[in-house]
Amino acid sequence: MSDWKVRKPTDDIEKFKVDLAIANGAGISIEKFIEQIIGEKPDKALVEATRLCLSRAQEESEAIDIETWIKEFIAWRENFA
Repeated sequence: MSDWKVRKPTDDIEKFKVDLAIANGAGISIEKFIEQIIGEKPDKALVEATRLCLSRAQEESEAIDIETWIKEFIAWRENFA
């Protein structure tokens, strides 16, 4: 398990803090985040799959270990290549 947990803000105060951090330049794109994890530029399919995973987790209000998910997705995809 990694330290990269992603979840929906639990209340308006937490959402405000997230929005403020992003406005102050603390956020990065999903593509750049994935690149930091895997050490190379991700393809569009991986970026879109990650975006969908994050959207689903947000809709379900569940936390997700996004680094582990990305690595497992890559391994799964390589098994079928």
